[in-house]
Amino acid sequence: ELKSECLLTKIPLMDLLKERVAQWARAKDTLEQVRIENTQAISTIQGVAALRTANNQAIANSNPRNSSGLVEQQLIFQRISRQ
Repeated sequence: ELKSECLLTKIPLMDLLKERVAQWARAKDTLEQVRIENTQAISTIQGVAALRTANNQAIANSNPRNSSGLVEQQLIFQRISRQ
């Protein structure tokens, strides 16, 4: 069950979620530019090595999960879209 407000700030969770969505929207162009610059600055060999390292670390430091959380996230987005 989704709580109606943040336990720390007492701000309604729907307001926090809407602000988070707005933050991502504002950051979209900057993040895309950073992605393009990073992609152009790295060689294929460096990219593959970085991905292999990140993948190995993720596997070593993670536990199997029963849920990805995507279903819960989609339910939250669905509630927001109805408001």
